[in-house]
This record gives sequence, C-alpha cells and structure tokens, in this order.
Amino acid sequence: MLSVSAELQIDTLRIDGAELLDAMVTSIFLLDQGLNVTYLNAAAQTLLGVGPNQALGRAIVDLTRGAESLLPMFERVRQGGEGLVQRELAWPAPGGVDRILDCAVTQVIVGGKNRLLLEIEDITQHRRLTRENALLAQLGGSRLMVRQLAHEIKNPLGGVRGAAQLLERELLDPALREYTRVIISEADRLTNLLDSMLGPGRPPSKQLINVHELLERVYHLLRSEAPPGVVIDRDYDPSLPPLTLDPNHIIQAMLNLGRNAIQALAGRRHE
Repeated sequence: MLSVSAELQIDTLRIDGAELLDAMVTSIFLLDQGLNVTYLNAAAQTLLGVGPNQALGRAIVDLTRGAESLLPMFERVRQGGEGLVQRELAWPAPGGVDRILDCAVTQVIVGGKNRLLLEIEDITQHRRLTRENALLAQLGGSRLMVRQLAHEIKNPLGGVRGAAQLLERELLDPALREYTRVIISEADRLTNLLDSMLGPGRPPSKQLINVHELLERVYHLLRSEAPPGVVIDRDYDPSLPPLTLDPNHIIQAMLNLGRNAIQALAGRRHE
C-alpha cells in the first residue's frame, strides 16, 4: 500500500506521471468532496471493469457496490483530515466474484482544492495462498497424527492376534476355534489397513477369491455384534464364480451394510 502525504500536489497529471500511475498494480482513485471520480489509473479501471469515459464525473458508489462500505472512512477523513486504512475488505468485482482488498483513504490538495485519494491493493491472491499454505500445514499435521495413531494401534493388534493364537491351541471344540480364527483374520485385516495408511497410496490388492469365504467371515462378525432379538442368517448362491477383488475392501463394505441393517432392526424393536 502506497503512503501519500497530505501535502502531495497532483495538478494536471503530466503525461509522464500518468504513465507511472498506470504502471502501478495498486488502484488509484482521486475523488472530489462529493465522492465523484476525477481520476483513476489503469489498475482502478480494471478493478471496476469500466473505462475513464464511464467513470470520470460519476460518484464512486454508483460505479461499484464495494465503495458503500468505505463511506464511513470517507466521512471521517473529510472531517478529521487524517488518513485511514481498512484491511481485508470484501469487494464485489466484475463477474460476480468477490475480491479481498486493502484500502487507504487520504485527504490531498489538488489545484488548491481538497480531494480524497483512495488507494486499493488487491490481496485476493495473497490471501488465497496464505489460506492454502495453512491448509497444507494442517494437512501435514493431520497426516503425522494419523501415522502416530496407526503405530499405536498396531502394537496392541499384534498382542490380540498372538493371544487368539494361544487360545486356539487350548480350545478343543472346533466351533470355538472358529471364533479365534475370526479374531486372527480381523487382526490381520486391520494391520493391513494400517499399513496402507502409513504408506503411500496404493491401488487395491486384487486377487481371485471365493466371495462366500469373505461373506462367511462377515457373517460371524455380525452374529457376534447382533443384539438379542436380531438374527443374522445367510443364503449363498452356489453358482457364483470366484471373483477378482480386494478382500479387505469387500469385507469392510459388507460389514458396513450389515451393521446398518442391525442398527435399523434394533431401532425398530424399540418403536
């Protein structure tokens, strides 16, 4: 944002001065006491989306709705004589896209008459980059937290799997061993899921598999989670051929469907 003293004399704006102002990226407006535009540089014309013929002699509030929020600043500067700055002002731009601007209003003397010098700096891109950098930093922190959490979860998973293996050796009833096998397979599935979270994104690990085997694992898990009064049953199509798919993805999808159904049925029992 430029700093212009109150004693600055802008008279007829000689051609070299006009070229200098037109080369600036800051939008410069010169307003009379009625807030009518008496000069605007090339950046200001771009900001408003109008040429000098359409802007000169017209009130700036008639050229853009964004100037309405500056009316209190204009009034304070006219009465107090000191320059004012307003940061991060939302300004409607041509095309309906708001821009974020820093605005400064200073009282100057031109040809012996008081004028208001309005300087506007477009910080939209800077604000966007700042926001994106903040989001990237936040994302990096979230990823680090996920990686740390994944490491913490993997340790007890290994203990659960080992305990299930030891318990399976002690069980004589094959039906009970079926549950320990479910525990072991689910611990392995969660470990693989955590490994995928820790490493770079990888495509699905597809393999040719009998989908009934996966659904049987889902069946045992859902049966153990079902509340009293909700019966889990299955009816497989024996003609279904082996499919090429990622078993972990299918198991998780079927678990989600089954758990949603259990919740719906459990809620209906209380109606």
